[in-house]
Amino acid sequence: MNLKKKGEKQYQKPIEEVRRRGVEQLGLMTTWAYLDDPKRLTFTFARYKFVAKMLVGMDRVLEVSCGDAFRMGTVRLNHWRPPFYS
Repeated sequence: MNLKKKGEKQYQKPIEEVRRRGVEQLGLMTTWAYLDDPKRLTFTFARYKFVAKMLVGMDRVLEVSCGDAFRMGTVRLNHWRPPFYS
């Protein structure tokens, strides 16, 4: 990926973050959902955001049958790194 050092001001923070962390890749099932029906991702992420709010204050969480676990990043950003098993 070609990341410019200079450019429009609003893109500098995302460019710096991608340089620091690298480009995120979608998992197998998330990629399929995106290719099959991109709207599905919106609803799925909304569910995970709701669940993340419900889990505030919990020490441990286990997600079973999570597929590629891509959407668990929504929960992880708000709290901790829960174990997930598929």
